[in-house]
Amino acid sequence: MANEINEDKNLNLWKMVEKTNPKYTRKFEYTNGKELITIDAYYQIKVATAMWGSYGSKWGLKNISITQVGNTALYKAVFYYPEGEFEIINSISINERDFAKKLETDTLTKALSRLGFNADIFMGKFDDSKYVESLKRSKPKSTPESTKQKPQTLKPADDSEQTDPMPSASEIANALKQHRLSLVVQNDVYIVEGKTYQKKDVIKSLGFRYSSERKAWWKKAV
Repeated sequence: MANEINEDKNLNLWKMVEKTNPKYTRKFEYTNGKELITIDAYYQIKVATAMWGSYGSKWGLKNISITQVGNTALYKAVFYYPEGEFEIINSISINERDFAKKLETDTLTKALSRLGFNADIFMGKFDDSKYVESLKRSKPKSTPESTKQKPQTLKPADDSEQTDPMPSASEIANALKQHRLSLVVQNDVYIVEGKTYQKKDVIKSLGFRYSSERKAWWKKAV
């Protein structure tokens, strides 16, 4: 039983970030015809920012060094985040266009993948069309988090006023919880509750907007 509890706790972060929104993926075909699914690096950065804050504050790459061996650039750095840090090494041909930019971006993706970010891609689940379709159809199953105090009744605004929901409701709730905030649902509207002062960047990265009329950070539920 103790092992099961520890395993579940250790996989908390992994389970929060393992599923990928298909709209942020693209197919890349090698010259040999082999197809690869890639993830938008800025989608990853946005999810990580929602959880930990702005890049470079509590997470990112440090102690970076780049050396050249023949036509290959070797990138060595330390990836750090609130729960620890680890060394990451990567390489790319200097003949690649914008090789330095690609190298840093790919290294960041590799580092995040070790924590479980978009694990379904790296584990080959995107090779199954049924799995991808299930992600496209997926909806929040229930209210992500309840609260003792009922929020003010809000009316959802026109769809044209809302940004796309990202990430899922459970991920949003967990991300807000990291910053001592909570998510409630009222009349098909997600509302952020708690001390939101100086946390607007985190809240905005999750797709919320502030309404001075409603005096609340909100977004339409999906």
